[in-house]
Amino acid sequence: MLSLNNLRSQRDQIGIQAENALRALKFTINYPVDEPLRVEDDLDKLETAIEAAALTSDIPFQQRPEIRLLDKTIELQGMNEELEKSAYLPTVYATVSGQYQFQGNSFSDGFWAPTIVLGLNASIPIYDFGGRKARVERASLATQKVINQRNDAQRSVQPVSYTHLRAHET
Repeated sequence: MLSLNNLRSQRDQIGIQAENALRALKFTINYPVDEPLRVEDDLDKLETAIEAAALTSDIPFQQRPEIRLLDKTIELQGMNEELEKSAYLPTVYATVSGQYQFQGNSFSDGFWAPTIVLGLNASIPIYDFGGRKARVERASLATQKVINQRNDAQRSVQPVSYTHLRAHET
């Protein structure tokens, strides 16, 4: 009786794994989850072809979408780092305004006087109690975190070198 229950439990687990694999396939190929999808192929032949390709060729990491996404994130984090570093630079703002104003008691004996106003504002950051430095360090750590994520993703898709494993076994 126990063996029968174990077999039923294993059968149910295999069914759940098959459903999860189908959902993962739909997600990977960007197929609607609620649409039915039937997968037909000789899995032994497909598995052999995949293994042969994995053992004989390099994986083009740059073509994988998660690697490209992480590369773009690294680029954006670098820009964020530069933005935070730019807080140390002085800023200069200039304004110019001009107008004509009529001066006189009546329109027949008055004159038009031009008025021009120039403004210049310079701000030099001196000390902010370490706030800028902390933001720069946070941005740098965020960039390093994404670089580590990319390295982990690259390692996760890299095939295991069987010759390397055999060298350690002997």
